[in-house]
Amino acid sequence: MNSAHPDPIIGTGVDAAIHAEAGPALLNARQQYGALTLGDLFKSPAFDLAARQVYHVLTPNYENPGAADQLARIYADCLKEAVADDAQSIAFPLLGSGNHIFPKALALEIAHREIVAFLKDHELDVLLVVYEPDHFVLPERYPVFEPPPIIEAQYAALKAPDFEPFEMKGGFQPLLFKMIDARGLDDVTVYKRANISRKVFSKIRSNAQYHPSKKTAIALAIGLECSLDETLDLLGQAGYTLSESILFDQIVTYFIDQKIFDIFTINETLFFYDQSTL
Repeated sequence: MNSAHPDPIIGTGVDAAIHAEAGPALLNARQQYGALTLGDLFKSPAFDLAARQVYHVLTPNYENPGAADQLARIYADCLKEAVADDAQSIAFPLLGSGNHIFPKALALEIAHREIVAFLKDHELDVLLVVYEPDHFVLPERYPVFEPPPIIEAQYAALKAPDFEPFEMKGGFQPLLFKMIDARGLDDVTVYKRANISRKVFSKIRSNAQYHPSKKTAIALAIGLECSLDETLDLLGQAGYTLSESILFDQIVTYFIDQKIFDIFTINETLFFYDQSTL
């Protein structure tokens, strides 16, 4: 997805970066199309870029009347076009937040709203590419999360006692689907809430011994809207927990405690604090 110059030339920012990777053939295709106006969606091959296609649009300037609605329509139109083109994924820059002077918080709010609304009814991997955490302005109701202190500890060498071989009891996958059934939820609802692809979720369902990453386990707990105790039970079945001495865990714990289960909001906060997202 390219926020292009209105004239058939190479602009700045994302436009320049895409042209640099795609090679000179992209500019030739752009020149053949001509000028862009608001509402246009020009599709070109990606050439040397690692993609199938590039969608070129003209992003509105924030000072123009109706700019926010126009920006929202660009997201909606590109998402619909991607599904129509049978794309598996689409990557957006944070449209409007550069030369078009949208306030960063508003640009993010529009992107968040349109992407989340679209994904409720469609299967598509959507990537929103943001380069700096300071592009985010978090709501004032969220606390300031402080990095945990460095804890020094000494460990004595322990000799492992003799023991009988352990047998695996329970497991992550059986407990996960027990929770899903108890809530009367379907698979699609859960993996969409968890921001997990259908392909990954199918692997979990088909393998009773599936061992998730910690992030996947947390995302599924968010998708199930688990309480903190339920989240710890589910994580425990995969060998994980949430620690007060890990900033990532502090943030996740806060949102679960507050019963805020919007994974996109959680990810925005994690990104703001330079943490890995779910």
